[in-house]
Amino acid sequence: KLSPVGAGIVMPPNAMTILDRYGLSQEVRDRGKPIDSLVVLDSRGRLISKMSARYTQNGVTHQTTTIHRGQLQQILLNALLPTTVLTGKRCVCVNVVADSAEAHFLDGTVVEGEFLIGADGVHSKVRESLFPNAVFRYSGQTCWRGGSQSYTLSKVGDATYRSMGSGCQIRLCSNIRLSSILICHETRGSMRN
Repeated sequence: KLSPVGAGIVMPPNAMTILDRYGLSQEVRDRGKPIDSLVVLDSRGRLISKMSARYTQNGVTHQTTTIHRGQLQQILLNALLPTTVLTGKRCVCVNVVADSAEAHFLDGTVVEGEFLIGADGVHSKVRESLFPNAVFRYSGQTCWRGGSQSYTLSKVGDATYRSMGSGCQIRLCSNIRLSSILICHETRGSMRN
């Protein structure tokens, strides 16, 4: 069973362009919050850069939009035929055959398709099947994320902010229903990008 979980997600103009092709961008804008700019600050709050969160191509403008992941998931699911998404399945391995992929499940069923999206978590059977020699590595970064439905980041307004200091980043973003704060800390070296 799929249920709406998660926090906010930022949909940049290129993602909104794809959603527009399928007639979904307006609903994402209506249920999310468009962002006018992306602001990067240093550890003292001084402006490093400010970029527009809009992109225009062929006379059509798309704007970065924040939305709750659960709402985006529901919009995408509503656009599919009911038999498209299978739940309650556990993938055990994947085979690539000519121009298609086969997903084998614990219950013995096999599904074949042109594309396979491996979104099965950190212990991914899809990754294990396709890249059996992949080695986990710790990036040296730890992230915390919090959200509040009652606290509003009034100074954030229609922008998303990223502040960078010695080994730490803080991002502030607000959408219609949720203000979120993401704090990243690097334990080795310092963040350069």
